[in-house]
Amino acid sequence: MKNLVEYAAETGAEFEIYSCSEEFKGVKIENSELRELTSDMHSGVSLRLIKGGISGFAYTKNLNDPRELVQNALTSLKGGVEAGFSFPEPGKLKKLRACSEKAERITAAMLLEECGKMRDFLAKRTKGQINASASAGASSYHLVNSKGTDLAWDESSMTACSGLVSEGGDELYGFATGVDFTSLAESKMAAVAELFEAGRKEVRPKSGRHNVLFMPDAIHTLLWRVQSGASGQSLYQRTTPLAGKEGEKIFSEILTLRNNPLNDAIPGARAVDDEGVACVDFPVVEKGVFKGFYYDLNYAAKMGVKPTGHGFRRMPLWGGGDVVTLRPQPTLTHLYFDKGAKTFIELLKEMGTGIVVFGALGAHSGNIPNGDFSIGLAPGFYVENGNISGKAKSTMISGNIYDMMKRAVAAGCENDPAFANNPPVLFEGVDVAC
Repeated sequence: MKNLVEYAAETGAEFEIYSCSEEFKGVKIENSELRELTSDMHSGVSLRLIKGGISGFAYTKNLNDPRELVQNALTSLKGGVEAGFSFPEPGKLKKLRACSEKAERITAAMLLEECGKMRDFLAKRTKGQINASASAGASSYHLVNSKGTDLAWDESSMTACSGLVSEGGDELYGFATGVDFTSLAESKMAAVAELFEAGRKEVRPKSGRHNVLFMPDAIHTLLWRVQSGASGQSLYQRTTPLAGKEGEKIFSEILTLRNNPLNDAIPGARAVDDEGVACVDFPVVEKGVFKGFYYDLNYAAKMGVKPTGHGFRRMPLWGGGDVVTLRPQPTLTHLYFDKGAKTFIELLKEMGTGIVVFGALGAHSGNIPNGDFSIGLAPGFYVENGNISGKAKSTMISGNIYDMMKRAVAAGCENDPAFANNPPVLFEGVDVAC
C-alpha cells in the first residue's frame, strides 16, 4: 500500500485508494439435507484519480504491480469523465461496534450445528419442507486519499435463517442477524411454524381495494422507490417526482423514514461512507414531510450542495456487487421506518379484513423512478375479522408508493435488524387483483 500511495502521488493528481478484504462462510440445508457448504475469501484495491477536472478509475484483485494500477487509472482519464469535486479532508468520526472478534472464530461446523438445531425444532412442529441456513462474514476496509485521509474499519456479521416451503413453492421464514454468533430465537421459529400451518388452507380474496400490511421482509418493495426518488442523482437527471417538494408532506404523518448507518444495533454500521465523508442519521421523511435529497461527492458538486455522506460502492437499489470494481454512487445503505406502537396481533385487529404481505415476487418490476410497483405475494395471507384465514392464492398487489404512503395508518412496534430494522406497516385502500 505504501508504494501505491507514493506512485499515485507522483502523478500530480488528487487520488483516492480504497482496499477491502472479505471472508465468508456459509451452510445451507434444504429439505432437511445438507445442500451447500461455502467458504470464500477475496480482496482488491481500487484507485480514483482527479486531474484537470477529469476522473480516472482502475482496480485490481491482485496488487502485484502498483505502477500498473496507477498507469491504468491514468489511461482511463482519456474517457473524459468530468469530476467537479475534490476528495475530503480528514474528520472526526463516531466510534461504533461494527465488528466482533467472536465472528472470526465461527467455524463451518458451528454453522452446521446451528442449522441442525433450527431443523430439529421445526420438524417437531410441522410436516412441511424445512430449509435452514447460517452464514458468517468478516471484512476489513482501508481508505487513503491525497488530502490526508487515512481510515480503516472492520465489519462482521452472522445470519441464521429457517424456512418452511409450501407445496406451491412459497417459503415462509425467520431471520436473525448480529455482529457475532447469533441464533434464531425459538419464539420466532414457533411463529413461523404457526403461520405456515395457517397457510395450508388457500383462500382467493376478491379483487378490489383492501387494507394491506407489509411485513418487514417485503418493505424493500417500497424503499427501493423512495431511494430512487430521494437520490441527488435522480434530481440531477430530472427523473424524480420529488423535485421541488422539500418541506412538503408527501406521506402520512405517522411515517418517519430514516437512513442511519450510525445505528450499530444493525450489522454493517458505518461512521464514514466509501468516500471518507462522515455518515449521519439522515431523516428522508419525518412525520410525513420530505426533508431533502441525499448525495455523494459527485452529485453534490453537480448540484452545488454539500455531500451528505451517502457515497457507497454498491449497485443502486439492489446493493451488492464486488465493491472494488465500482465507483461510489448515492446510496441509502441503512434505510428503515421508525417503529410504531402496535403488535402484530393488534395490527391484524385494526386491519379487520385484508392482506398480509410476507414476501414480494417481482419487487423490481414497475416504474421505480416514478414510484410504481406490481408484486405477487410470496407468500401472502388473507385476514378476515382480524384473524388469518389462510394463504392468499394467485394474488397481486399494485400501486404507486407516493399515493399509498399517504394512506399509512399504523406501524408495528416490533422491528428486527435482520430486516434492516423495519417494522410492519399497515396501509388502507391498496389495489389487489386475484
